[in-house]
Amino acid sequence: MKKYLIVGIFLWLMPFESFSQNWVSVDSGFTSYVNQLTFDSVNNKLYAIGYFTVAGGSVNTPNSTAQYNGVKWDTIPVINNSSYIIGSIITYNNKLVFTANDAILSSDGISADTIAVHTNGWVLSLFVNNNDLYAMGVIDSINGVIASRIARYDGTVWRAMDTTTSFTGSINCAAMYNGELYIGGNFLNQTGTIGFVAKWDGTQWQPVGNLSSSFNVNILCLEVYNNKLYAAGYIGTNNGNPLLIHNIASWDGIQWDNVGGGVNFSVKDLQVYNNELYAGGHFFQAGGCPIYSLAKWNGTEWCGLGFNANSTFVNCLAVYNNNLYLGGNFKTVLGDTMNYVTQWNGGNYTDTCGVLTSVSEISNPLSLVTISPNPFNSSTTITFSEEQKNTAINIKDILGNTIQQLTTNNQQLIIDMSAFAKGIYFVNIKTEQGILNKKLIKQ
Repeated sequence: MKKYLIVGIFLWLMPFESFSQNWVSVDSGFTSYVNQLTFDSVNNKLYAIGYFTVAGGSVNTPNSTAQYNGVKWDTIPVINNSSYIIGSIITYNNKLVFTANDAILSSDGISADTIAVHTNGWVLSLFVNNNDLYAMGVIDSINGVIASRIARYDGTVWRAMDTTTSFTGSINCAAMYNGELYIGGNFLNQTGTIGFVAKWDGTQWQPVGNLSSSFNVNILCLEVYNNKLYAAGYIGTNNGNPLLIHNIASWDGIQWDNVGGGVNFSVKDLQVYNNELYAGGHFFQAGGCPIYSLAKWNGTEWCGLGFNANSTFVNCLAVYNNNLYLGGNFKTVLGDTMNYVTQWNGGNYTDTCGVLTSVSEISNPLSLVTISPNPFNSSTTITFSEEQKNTAINIKDILGNTIQQLTTNNQQLIIDMSAFAKGIYFVNIKTEQGILNKKLIKQ
């Protein structure tokens, strides 16, 4: 029997029809998908890259880029050139730097200068740390300098990172962690000893643990949260490793670890917002719970935000003016038209939370407990999949006040709520297999 332990939390705090109020349209959005959102802290703009030809309902965008000033979408000066195929945008030395076709350009808003030409493939990502600009992707050279998938620019010249290491595959992303540069992607060095995530020691690339011994890993994003480095994208089950790493893992400087059981398919972007880590992608489970395309991790559990986009996905996340923005292939959110970009307006609201942590005897963890009837008039019955041993049950009102505390050793327990007012309550059930929280509705 395959065994799991799930710690699942299910909270519904408001009616379904009001979920959409948590999502706000962003100036009528776009005509097609959004692949990248980037915040420009110098000019206080939000940039979008995708496959769209019109932004804000009427602004023509021949190269599928646009900028947002908090009110409306507009074209990006200089970049709005139909001959450019834009791959990435970033701010460096108070200028806008972007990739276009086989070149990297720098713009002061009036004109654009080419600062690099690369060969063989594409620059997939740009990254800035202090006074250095990094270009990475599938590239062999930049301005004649050997670049085994990555090179560094100091504002004057491009430099190779490590001439002793040759990578195959692609480098997709970078982040600074504990003062060191980390890169992620679908790469391996010539000996197969460094891959998927690597760190720069100032002279050479060094391995970072071992996420997998196969090429079945593609890191799409790196983000630092709560003193850990998170790597996400496509990550298998680590060749049977009991860490249960699924598509996202955390690194504490010593070892990789499971992140609450992860998500069941790809993560395309990570973003820290309001002291929580948000993951967007193409998945329908996080922490073993039904959470679609967007989830947040608070260091303990995964929670959904009612995005409810089973057939769509989130490509990118960004924080702009203290608000969280999402871009992807979603045209609507819960019936409201968003057109491929939306702003989160739900505060601390969550609808479903859970964490898949280790091994146990629950073959179908989500069927561990049933509560029926629910809604109910005066009482309801909790039924477990097996007889219990010292299972603790704690019932709270909507304000978080405990109103009942019970213990059972039986397979069924009747909850008498006749003395309490009509409304929404939450039951916390702590079993030997895990912890569940479910909503109760007294009519």
